[in-house]
Amino acid sequence: MVSARHDGRVMATSATVSRPRPGGCRRPLSQNGTFSPSLHGRKRAFDQDAHGGRIARMSDSIPDEAQQLHEQGREAGSNGDPVRALDLFNQARLLAPDWPYPPYDMAVTYLLHDHVEEAERWYATVDALAPRGFFTAKTALDTIRRERRGELFDGFSKAFALLEWEPPDRRLAMLGDITARFPGFAPAWKSLALLLDDDGERLAALERGLAATPDDETYGMLVINKALVLGRRGQHAEAEDLLRALLADARCTAGCESIAKATLSGSIGG
Repeated sequence: MVSARHDGRVMATSATVSRPRPGGCRRPLSQNGTFSPSLHGRKRAFDQDAHGGRIARMSDSIPDEAQQLHEQGREAGSNGDPVRALDLFNQARLLAPDWPYPPYDMAVTYLLHDHVEEAERWYATVDALAPRGFFTAKTALDTIRRERRGELFDGFSKAFALLEWEPPDRRLAMLGDITARFPGFAPAWKSLALLLDDDGERLAALERGLAATPDDETYGMLVINKALVLGRRGQHAEAEDLLRALLADARCTAGCESIAKATLSGSIGG
């Protein structure tokens, strides 16, 4: 067993990822662990951000070797070898220190294997490299920090990350429980709103999320979805004002900016 640290060299661990358990405890890690098939079994899961906007994985500025090592790391994760995956991600990171993708996948790997401290460290690295957002890094980082401050139960960050892959009915029930128990956790209100059919209930959930203390990415998506609901209600001017205000807000992430602009250029609520 190896301590889960990376300080210029790889010191990685692995564990079998089970379904989320409230108050899930930290388990011993071994070489025989596997990734959750629902997340890392999907090789391209992170090639598209949470809102459907493409983020280029390949770039002329990134060495080919770094790209190859990163892809090999994702293959290793898909094949149930997170120790090797972390090793390869870290090698890619050292070759391309300004590329947020390898540390992002390192953070996800640590989170799914119950190393919250290391997950926080690498999500913070991603946030520093991509201050306007990179996939779900801002939300994950904020959630982990809330958990470590004791605002959320031990193991909550991992459980919430895995919640996305539950069947809709179960996800709806679990989000209802989370919002009742932790009404100040804005990402749960955002996710709940997306599952509700009634626009009145959806708008109420979005307002509850905005009244909490959302991270920047969650804040932007709450505003965008509120604008869409208002547009469907025929309140087009108000919806457009919300989106324009978001675009002028320093908190607007790159992903939210892209979606807000596309929404404005389309037919809001049509």
